[in-house]
Amino acid sequence: VDFHPLDDRYFISGGLDKKLRLWNITDGRVKDWAQAPEVITSTRFTPDGKYAVAGLLRGQVYLYEADGLKYYTQIACRNRSGKNRKGKKVTGISFLREVDDKSEHSEEHHASLTERLSETGR
Repeated sequence: VDFHPLDDRYFISGGLDKKLRLWNITDGRVKDWAQAPEVITSTRFTPDGKYAVAGLLRGQVYLYEADGLKYYTQIACRNRSGKNRKGKKVTGISFLREVDDKSEHSEEHHASLTERLSETGR
């Protein structure tokens, strides 16, 4: 569960049913949802609130546009060597610094967003 960084009426959740849900606290119900390909083990909004991020059971991270939970991109977050190199669940998502003002559809923005996402796997 993670609360929206700019609008405290909303939070996201994910779980065993593979659904990422955007909840409206005021209405007491789900506003939007997206189906992920694997069990969701971690959720987080980007610092600017534009994207909802779902960490998955097998080491992948999916990004969805927060408005409508439309799929945006995915990142493979696996250890490069050792016993976990085939991927383990994503247990936490954090950002190195805030997203800047680059165009959200540019290649530079995508690369920048990818670099800023780090995960903690076990």
